[in-house]
Amino acid sequence: MRCKESSSDPYKIIECLKALLNRCGRDGMILYEMAMEYEALGLYDKAMEYCNEASKLFVYPRYKSMAEDCYRRNAERVKRSQSIESETNGFKEILVIDDDTLFVVNCTRVKVWDRARELGFTVPRSKPAALAYHGRSFYEFYY
Repeated sequence: MRCKESSSDPYKIIECLKALLNRCGRDGMILYEMAMEYEALGLYDKAMEYCNEASKLFVYPRYKSMAEDCYRRNAERVKRSQSIESETNGFKEILVIDDDTLFVVNCTRVKVWDRARELGFTVPRSKPAALAYHGRSFYEFYY
């Protein structure tokens, strides 16, 4: 199977890699590739899981080192996001959200709206980008 050649969608690549794991068993390189996809999606906890397991399975020092570096890198990101979250918790309590509120979000190749729809979530109807991130409906969707 050539997961990365068959799709550019990280979620489809992950599904392909999972199918490969089911067929071939727990393989360090497959687990490492899954970690890399989760890392690219910003799912650092998941990436850490797969890096850790890959590291335990790798025999060659070079590959073991790659997996350990991956684990450390993602652990640092998780730690950083937790400290940012603890700093902003008080802010959420005083946040006023109305139709004049504009949310600024990162752009990604994978559109959150489409992915949420695929997973069965109710998604606000499509709007022009200039209007998409305003008000309570986006806040309730995202948080």
